[in-house]
Order: sequence, then structure tokens, then C-alpha cells
Amino acid sequence: MMTTLTAKRPNVAIPAPRRAFIPGPRRPAETIMQPPLGPGPGEMLHIHINKRRGYTVVYLAGELDLTASEIAYPTLVNLLRETDPRLIFDMGGVIFADSWGLSSLWQLSGFAARRSGWVRLSRVAPNVQRIIDMLSRGFPEPLSIYETVSAAVTGTQLPS
Repeated sequence: MMTTLTAKRPNVAIPAPRRAFIPGPRRPAETIMQPPLGPGPGEMLHIHINKRRGYTVVYLAGELDLTASEIAYPTLVNLLRETDPRLIFDMGGVIFADSWGLSSLWQLSGFAARRSGWVRLSRVAPNVQRIIDMLSRGFPEPLSIYETVSAAVTGTQLPS
């Protein structure tokens, strides 16, 4: 089963000088659509969920930041509750990640571990890897990072 979640930036009007700020029309935060190729204009993060036998691959594309993680986190927690608690995040499309977005992955990892599962990351960009390395000092368990989705499925690290 495949599902796609899109986190969109709110459509906000720019206030005129000396006028009160009035937000423009709001768009729904979540939409179900065909698998995306990447985030479109005004969209922060695409999440494409592909449930497989024994694990689920979550493809991320766009920016994984505070706003996107607040929208996506409840969906991903429900995914862990409803299915096998083994998630692989394919981070190949993530162009930016901040500490809030990445800490949500650590929280999901802890939630999965309590259900005898795991969270693994694959295809992490170097700029995102640097942030993970900095943040990992503050978390008791490191995130498991793999070169490919196939390596994450089998749990085998490539020699470094």
C-alpha cells in the first residue's frame, strides 16, 4: 500500500505598512496524492510511504524542519502503531534538515524500539549527516545510517 503526505507552507499575505497582519487563505496540511518526484512550489516536504512485508520504506523529499515535522510526526507515529514497527527513511531527497526535524526521527526510533522495531536511515546527504553527527551527542542511541535502502533492509553496513 502506498500513501503520500505533503506538508505545505501556509499561503500568507504580506501586510501593508501600518496595517494589521492578516493571513491569506489556508491550504490543507495533508493531501493524499500520487507518488511525488519532489516538493513543488510552496511545499516543504513530501512523504511517500510504501508498506512492504516486514518493514515500511518512507521516502522523504524537501525540507525536514520544525513545521514539516509537526505535520508529519503524528502520521508516522500512527504508521508505527498500525504496522510492523520497522521503518526505513530514504533521505535521498532531503535538501535541508534542522535539529527539530531530525529529533523527530530519534523520537520515532525510540517509539519503534519500545515496540521491538527499529528506524533506519538511508541515502543521507552530507549536509544532513553533519547535523546528525552534531545532534547524536545528545541522544542515548545513535540513528542507524546506511548507504542504500537495500542495505538498510538487511541491516548490513558497507565497509568504511
